[in-house]
Amino acid sequence: MAAVPDQPDASAGAGRDTPLRRLTARGRDESHRVASPLELFFDLCFVVAVAQAGVQLVHAVAEGHPGEGILNYAMVFFPVLGEAIAAATVAVKSGVEENDALADLLPIAAGGLLIVFAAWWIYFAVPIHGRLRTSGQAFLWGYGHYLIFASAAAIGAGLEVAVEQAVGKAHISTTAASAAVTLPTALFLVTVWALHSRYFKVGVVEQLTLPSAALLVIVCTFLGDWAVLAAGLVSALAVAAGVTLTAGRWAGSSGPKTRRRPGSQGKQDGGTLDNTGPHDS
Repeated sequence: MAAVPDQPDASAGAGRDTPLRRLTARGRDESHRVASPLELFFDLCFVVAVAQAGVQLVHAVAEGHPGEGILNYAMVFFPVLGEAIAAATVAVKSGVEENDALADLLPIAAGGLLIVFAAWWIYFAVPIHGRLRTSGQAFLWGYGHYLIFASAAAIGAGLEVAVEQAVGKAHISTTAASAAVTLPTALFLVTVWALHSRYFKVGVVEQLTLPSAALLVIVCTFLGDWAVLAAGLVSALAVAAGVTLTAGRWAGSSGPKTRRRPGSQGKQDGGTLDNTGPHDS
């Protein structure tokens, strides 16, 4: 009786023959890792979205409605900042589950949360639509957002690098991992200040708040394992300082002032007292 040859396993080549495959996460230790077509497509969509927002901003300014164009940038900024939060959250969660390094990752998580909160507050703190009155101003403000968006996205990537270094998966120094967070944070602070915050600051102290904070954030790079937390605290203090200075300025200028009308000597001489606020002074 002739032997029956072994039949090939039909399931063995099913994965190679089918045109579809399950979408799985890429390994962090994958050698020669490059950007996937999906990642490149996302980058292309982001570039197109910013370009379209820039065109609409110019048209909105030309028609006297800059607020409508600025809203498009806010809609782009939200997902960029959200992506940074999501990336940092996933990195910390994976580091805790895989390496049980909660104590090492808590300073990074807390610092990253403070940095993201400060970035959101600083970006939306001033009504920039009152500043954009010409196409030239709109062009500079709009395309300057490439630096804002890039630095915001780099903050999320830097937090991932810091987590990888803390758990021993990134073969770089602590200073280099810290710089991956502090440098884009400093760039974000300086860029937001240069594009619109400085136009709403009064006095030297207010003007120097964000640039000084950016410089201190860079200095935090050399604080070792506490660098990210220190950078987050500096960013939060910059927000607190800005809010305090602005509130103090408004409180000092909004109180009613009592002054005499020219030629009057007060009620005793039949004159009247003029109670006016700061907008009349």
